[in-house]
Amino acid sequence: MSSLFSHPPSPCQGICRLEAEVCAGCGRAIGEIVEWPSASAERKTLINAEAARRLAIIRSLSTLQ
Repeated sequence: MSSLFSHPPSPCQGICRLEAEVCAGCGRAIGEIVEWPSASAERKTLINAEAARRLAIIRSLSTLQ
């Protein structure tokens, strides 16, 4: 059975720098980066949403400094 969703693109920005187990470039946690190649389209969508949420937090904190 094929997925109803196409696979979303990777959020990787080519800025691979881990800070507290989260990539500062894409916002994914280490486990999510490892999981990405085998994740379903639905899971990738969830990972992208969480990564975007983390990046927003990281960026908002960096503007406070």
